[in-house]
Amino acid sequence: MTRDPGGAGHRPAAHDAAAGAAAAAVPHAGAGSATAVAPALTIDGRACAFEAGQTILEVAQANGIAIPTLCYLPEAGHRDVCRLCVVQVAGANRLLPACSTPASSGMAVETDNERVRASRRLTLELLIGSGQHDCITCEALGACELSRLAYEYGVEPPARSATEDFPLVEDEYVVRDYSKCILCGRCWAACAQIQVHGVVPHPSGRRVERHGGKQWYPLPDLEHCDRCGQCVDACPVGALTERRARGAGRQWEFERIRTTCPHCGMGCQTLVYVRDGEVVKVTAAGDAPPNRGRLCRRGRFAVSDLSAADRLTQPLLRLGAGLRPATWDEALDVVAERVSAIVERHGPDAVAGIVSPSRTNEDGYQAQKLFRAVLATNNVDHRTPAASRAPLLDTASPAAACYDTGALAVLEQARAILVVGDGVIDDYPVAGAAVRRAVREGGRLLVVDSGHNALGPLAALRVTVDPLAVQGVLNGIMSVLLAGELNGRAEPLPHQRDLESLLAAYLPERVAEATGVRAEDIRAIADTLTTVRPAAVCAALGASDDVAG
Repeated sequence: MTRDPGGAGHRPAAHDAAAGAAAAAVPHAGAGSATAVAPALTIDGRACAFEAGQTILEVAQANGIAIPTLCYLPEAGHRDVCRLCVVQVAGANRLLPACSTPASSGMAVETDNERVRASRRLTLELLIGSGQHDCITCEALGACELSRLAYEYGVEPPARSATEDFPLVEDEYVVRDYSKCILCGRCWAACAQIQVHGVVPHPSGRRVERHGGKQWYPLPDLEHCDRCGQCVDACPVGALTERRARGAGRQWEFERIRTTCPHCGMGCQTLVYVRDGEVVKVTAAGDAPPNRGRLCRRGRFAVSDLSAADRLTQPLLRLGAGLRPATWDEALDVVAERVSAIVERHGPDAVAGIVSPSRTNEDGYQAQKLFRAVLATNNVDHRTPAASRAPLLDTASPAAACYDTGALAVLEQARAILVVGDGVIDDYPVAGAAVRRAVREGGRLLVVDSGHNALGPLAALRVTVDPLAVQGVLNGIMSVLLAGELNGRAEPLPHQRDLESLLAAYLPERVAEATGVRAEDIRAIADTLTTVRPAAVCAALGASDDVAG
């Protein structure tokens, strides 16, 4: 399959002079007048109003009119590859792709006549014949768009499947069987445009121009792949599947449970697929905020930890050098008795608690209430210094938690972003992807870290210092920001002289002497946050830790 030379947005002159009856004008409220006339077209004889810039497909979807697609991935801006969405437009000399053809006033569109259906059947036949689509044993049966459309359009599989030596690429989480790949490009779009990793090449072009034939397929660069699994969600067929879910059940056998991902404070919405009481896989919950269809490696694949052989399934009590199974009542009684004895003998500050970073906010709240209100100590934390600084090595890493919150939409819309610390990507991958998207759209990235932040290479300005000096650099930035705020006030604040004296201690020149960071860089960061709007600040793990944690 090759990309159509017309490309997205190609618009024949026939669109503007479309023959046939014009659609009825649709009145709507408009500024400056009682009513205004919205542009309209007709789709299968039905008048449909639209907004400027919408495509035929978008207008159809807004009006409940089904037009089939396989490559269309609007959240990634991906379209115009599969040609299944072709429609007939009066006055056009060929069928036009609905996904990339702009709607125009008076246009008359037919989406389901025999000419259109014949074209779609031919496309489906070519797609099915180009691979080995063994639907009976395919993991995607029941969720495969190609299979559904073949059934709808009455397309039979060829008597003999393609005999090409198709690539098979596997890693610890995903099986990529390119005998089922239809070269729609959705995996590339998900990787390049949604997660902004760029480890999947675009599959378009001429096969003879790709070395060895196999390079025609979107083979990922596994060495640099983040294993987020976004490509699996995007695949409309059975080419990409989760290794853990293979053979675990058919699509209609799974119970789907909407829940919140527990692995960080982001609150990503997920669908958990369950069969016979066992979690099989996890996907994003559609376009639900805050993650809107995106997940990280932990959120998607850490489900495998649930069935780990060394996972505890009941409490254990230590007896001498050994451990024995116990009931929950027995274990809780022992804990209460021993903690109470320690507090009575040594005082409340003799006890401390560590809350698992994979627990929910509600669990964390209950834990801190136990320690602060019942045991009367503030010795409760949710990670260790090592976890704050350690790079993410696997789904079980203690650094898998994030401790900052915020809306992804704020990051994606920001034109200036200050990232402080080393762990935004490792600790908070979904937010890290949002930062990358903002940079791709022209946002200015500023990074203050100790040299290990994966976002560093994207930064317009990067300040690298010893971890213990990060706080001093931040004080310098705040000194510049607050000084500008004070100078712009018409009336002085109470105790303004005291505040000015405090700020003088953190002038960029003084911070530069203490940290080695150039004073002009500190001022440049503060200036960017002041003049470029909207702006956002992200604090990663490690940014506020001191030597003692």
